[in-house]
Order: sequence, then structure tokens, then C-alpha cells
Amino acid sequence: MTDTPSPALLDDDLDFDLDSIAAQRREGGRRPMRFRWRNEVMELPSELPLDVLAPLKGQASSLSLVFAEAIGAGTSGGGRDSTEIILSVIASKPDLPSELVDAVTEMGRRLFNSEEHPEQWERFIAGRPSTDDAVALGRKLFDRYGVTLGEASPSSGSSPAGGRTSSATSGASTTASTPEGSSPDQAPPAS
Repeated sequence: MTDTPSPALLDDDLDFDLDSIAAQRREGGRRPMRFRWRNEVMELPSELPLDVLAPLKGQASSLSLVFAEAIGAGTSGGGRDSTEIILSVIASKPDLPSELVDAVTEMGRRLFNSEEHPEQWERFIAGRPSTDDAVALGRKLFDRYGVTLGEASPSSGSSPAGGRTSSATSGASTTASTPEGSSPDQAPPAS
């Protein structure tokens, strides 16, 4: 059995204090996410609890199928972003493996239900959300919790002018390496 260090020793040995960082975030005023659903105000945590993602463990093959279909749909997506396409594919696939559907359901339960709001998920589901409702909610959740699904930043174009021009790395000319019997202007033989 190991001895637990005293609080004074522990503080001296810390690289950072995650409790203090979390408290500062909470004090920063980020309020819970609130929305109206069927005349009831629903309230979700201000930050995404890590345990909400746990049901996805072991769902790699099901998720791969969803992402493959979303990528296919994305090529003709008409300007929709990848989050919207993926949510639409998930919502429109009644044949998704039941384990993935169960995982998403459990994620909703973990996100919606808390000590302050028990059975909030059940009340949300009792309101019979449509697939469009689910996509709209999913979009807001991704936006709120800072989760993106592969959005890429556009290229910045060319480099800004004003940089130093590079110089040759060798003094040899290209004509010095031209094989005998050919001219530097002659195209190489076709293979």
C-alpha cells in the first residue's frame, strides 16, 4: 500500500490543476444549452461529458459504413457540409446495425439525463422527434460542443509576396548532364 502524499506535497508536485482549469471555465459564464421542445425547456450540460461518447466504443465497422455513405453523398451534396451530410445519412438509414442505433440512443440518454434533469431523454423521445428534428438537434450539439466531422479549412492560395527568392543548390548546368548525341532542346525518347 502506498502512502497518499499530503496536499502541500501534492500541490508542489503538480504540473497543472485540472480542477482549477475546469472551475475557471465554469466561472467564465458558459451556461448550459437550453432549447424548447414540445413546450418544455430542455437543458443540456454546458460542456460535453466524456462518458457520453463511451457507447461508441466498438462501433467502428458501423460508423465506417455511415461515413462511406456520407462521403458518397458528399460528392453530390449540393454545398452541404460534412456534419449535415453524416447526420442526414444516419437519420435516413433504418437498416443501420442495431448496436449503432442502441449506442446513439444511450449517448442521448447520457447527455440529456442528469441529477438535475432525470428522465429528460424519455420526455424528449415521448415528443416523437422526426429525422429532421434529430438532424437539427445534432447540428446544434456539434456546434455547441465544438465537435466537427472533418471540415477542412480552405487553401489560403499562393504564398504572400515579399519572401526571399531561393537560389540554386548546385552550380552544375543541365546541359552538362545531357547524354552525348542529343541536344538539350530535344525531347527524350518515348517509352
